[in-house]
Amino acid sequence: MTIAVFAGCRYIDAGRWWWPALDAVRDEHGITELWHGACSLDHDCPEKLAGADAGVDLWARARALTVRMFPAPWALYRRAGLDPKSAGMRRVADMLRGDRGYEIIDGRVVTTETVQGSPALVVCLPGGPGTQGTAKVGERLGLPVVRVAYQHKPGVPRVVNSHHYA
Repeated sequence: MTIAVFAGCRYIDAGRWWWPALDAVRDEHGITELWHGACSLDHDCPEKLAGADAGVDLWARARALTVRMFPAPWALYRRAGLDPKSAGMRRVADMLRGDRGYEIIDGRVVTTETVQGSPALVVCLPGGPGTQGTAKVGERLGLPVVRVAYQHKPGVPRVVNSHHYA
C-alpha cells in the first residue's frame, strides 16, 4: 500500500485531461491511497471541493483508490480567537502525520483522529504558496516530492499565471 499526499491550487481546473498524467504518477509509484486537504473556495463550506483537490478526488475515486480528506480547521481557529491563516499550514503538518479532525479544548485546537498509515510521497500539481509549503514540509520529512506539470485543457487558450508552472 502506497499513500500519497496530493496538493495543488484551489483555483486550478484539474479535469479529466489531467488523468493520464495522474495515472502515470500512480503507476510509477504504486499509489493505492490518496490524502488531500479538502480545499474549497469557501472555508465555511468545506464539503464543496474545488481546484486540484476536487480533480484528484474525482480521479482517485474513479480509479477505486482509497481517499482520505484532511480539511483545515478554519472555523475552529476563528472561534478560538486564533489567526485562521495558520489553519492551512497546520492542516498540512497534520496531514503528513495522518492527524485530522479537530475540536477546541481549553482554548486550543487539538486533533481528534489519527488515520492508519504514513505517506510515502507528496504529489504537487501546479499551485502557489500553500502547495510549495506542502512540498517543503514533505521534503523536510524526507519524502520524495513529485511535481506534475500543468496539463492543458484541449480547446482552451494556454494561459498560466505566475504561480502555476508549466
